[in-house]
Amino acid sequence: MVPLGEEVTDMNRLRELRESAGLSQRELSERSGISQQSISSLETGDRDGKLSSWRKLCDVLGVEMSDLLPRLWEKP
Repeated sequence: MVPLGEEVTDMNRLRELRESAGLSQRELSERSGISQQSISSLETGDRDGKLSSWRKLCDVLGVEMSDLLPRLWEKP
């Protein structure tokens, strides 16, 4: 799992990128093979998620991991 911790909502741009792509949670779920409930939990930070799940979401959204989880790539 990607260790996102308490700041997940600041780190995670999933909802923003999903909406920019014009996709509902259901559509993203169908395209990625990740349950809609899991996508909702990832967007709200209730769940960290596996690296493989984040990669699938990046593939569907056409973005890099650093676009989806930018704070993981920030320099201290």
